[in-house]
Amino acid sequence: MLQALARAEQKGKQVLIAQGYSNLGNLAEKQGRLGDAFRHWSRAIAVLRRLKFVGTAEYERLLRLLRLWHETPLVWISYARKDATHVRRILAVLRRKRIRVISDVKFAAGHSIQRQILDAIVSCPKGIVFWSKNALASEWVGYETAILNELQKQRRRDLRQKALDNVVIFYCLDDQAPPNYFRGDLQILEPELGLPDAITQLVQGLKTSELLTTAGRL
Repeated sequence: MLQALARAEQKGKQVLIAQGYSNLGNLAEKQGRLGDAFRHWSRAIAVLRRLKFVGTAEYERLLRLLRLWHETPLVWISYARKDATHVRRILAVLRRKRIRVISDVKFAAGHSIQRQILDAIVSCPKGIVFWSKNALASEWVGYETAILNELQKQRRRDLRQKALDNVVIFYCLDDQAPPNYFRGDLQILEPELGLPDAITQLVQGLKTSELLTTAGRL
């Protein structure tokens, strides 16, 4: 599939490029790489839109898939264990809003925790980092944010093609500023907003897609 896509891109055959991204997304979904599936489908939609193929069966199929993802988002959660009590209160609200959350709490012992974290993050189209002074001092949060940063680089490349990829939201539990390399991503400041408004903004950030909004689907 990758070779066929590369040949289509070299020759500028936009229809084949869209088909290639769609097929890669379908394969990634079957393999459980949901973040990759989301990215490839988004790229396919962007190409179909440029071709003015809006309303075709394939365009509508891809939009339905992305809509389902935004109705019940799958989200990676990163936080320091010292913040666990407060974070769990927020996660309880997210689950009531039909947002599925994944963290390293239930990872299997005896296997590489680093690998399990990497696989889980890649499987999620979106991520929340509950940021704080405790998070800054946490080696695991540092490892997880490094992975998210690499995914963000891919997202920025996709944005140049009018497609979306992994989205990271920094939910700040105190006045500790997030890393500079995440500047420009959505940041929610609970100390300024208060808990209810901060959670409302968090839910909106998770369930909104610029891609779908532009297409008139939200």
